[in-house]
Amino acid sequence: MIISVSRRTDIPAFYMEWFINRINAGYVYVRNPMNRKQISDVSLKTEDVSCYVFWTKNPSEVIKYHDMINAPYMVQMTLTSYVKDIEKNLPDKREIIDNIIKLSRMIGSERIVWRYDPILFIDKYTVDYHLEYFEKLCNYLEGSINYCVISFVEVYKKVKAQLTHTKSLNEVDQELFLKQMVFIAKKYNITIKMCGSDTDYTYLGILKSQCIDETILESMSIKGFKKDKYQRETCQCIESVDIGSYDTCLHGCVYCYANSNHAKAALFYANFDSHSKLLGESLTGDELIKPRKIHKNHQITLF
Repeated sequence: MIISVSRRTDIPAFYMEWFINRINAGYVYVRNPMNRKQISDVSLKTEDVSCYVFWTKNPSEVIKYHDMINAPYMVQMTLTSYVKDIEKNLPDKREIIDNIIKLSRMIGSERIVWRYDPILFIDKYTVDYHLEYFEKLCNYLEGSINYCVISFVEVYKKVKAQLTHTKSLNEVDQELFLKQMVFIAKKYNITIKMCGSDTDYTYLGILKSQCIDETILESMSIKGFKKDKYQRETCQCIESVDIGSYDTCLHGCVYCYANSNHAKAALFYANFDSHSKLLGESLTGDELIKPRKIHKNHQITLF
């Protein structure tokens, strides 16, 4: 079973102690975000976990707890050129870069996927701005990562009010921008991949991305899992079980689709018990709890 830690929140940055406590307990409860009464009981025992996939903007706690993680892992590492007006609560980017380099030395560059996304354009963050700072980041990260995943911002309903001034590139300008990104990345031995796009950009040298990448899994001797049918059609990710919860991340990024209320997330964090069985709303006693496990033959069992 592949455990996603987590698309819904930054567990490594804010809840790593809790996650290690759940590893030690051997299981974690996960509330269905569409039905609060449905709880999955997910095993975190070594024999049941093939791999963890960490999603984070700050890998310092992954480094700290590395020796306590009971299965192989890969890291989806988001690092952009935005500052505090867009990513309000991130630590200094130089510190993050240093930790990426350190983590790469620990686990190997093939297990870290750099995400320069989402790409958004407003008056301050122009095409030239992105290209200038993307190259600076490539320069810093050369040799520590192999791939960079990019995508353009999607203005979901819950973030629309915060992204009223975003601009779109026309088809010609977008192609030119992508060509320049590929050119820059190649200078630093980095391959560009595109996440979730309906357009095939392979003619520009941009590969189609799988966040939970079959190639990376195979390099870790993990095989037999199939495409996640619960993700959108354009997503090629391998199936996994996500153990996170929405409205719990403190980064305060204005483009975030996983937080509908940043104040709510801060209140949750302030009162969170690191020994809780689940991340999110506490159990009330009216839930139906069922074991969940993904087998390599693509069958999902509930009992």
